[in-house]
Amino acid sequence: MAKVIAEHQEQRVTGTTGLPAPRESRGSLVDPYEATLRDYLARYPDISVVRLAHADQEGLSHLHFLGRILGEPAARSRQRAIERRIREAKFRENKTLTPFESYYVLCHRVYQTCFG
Repeated sequence: MAKVIAEHQEQRVTGTTGLPAPRESRGSLVDPYEATLRDYLARYPDISVVRLAHADQEGLSHLHFLGRILGEPAARSRQRAIERRIREAKFRENKTLTPFESYYVLCHRVYQTCFG
């Protein structure tokens, strides 16, 4: 039986049976990220069970699921990089943009009132 099946599969590949050749499998949108996913799953073994359960309940696509898995660690990494750069800059005082934002809002209101 195995010999007949092997012969049939060989005939399909060569195109001598009159049947269509087997289709080539298409890659998924997640394939380019497979190495990264494997790395994250190795580092965070519990992430798969929790995330997969939520993704299944929410009906997320593979791409959205990937975005959730990679998005949070990437955001944390960005935030740490920003904090590190601020520390390394050694500013004398820790200032925010709030005074400038207030000034912008005031200027915008004046502009709207005058030139509206």
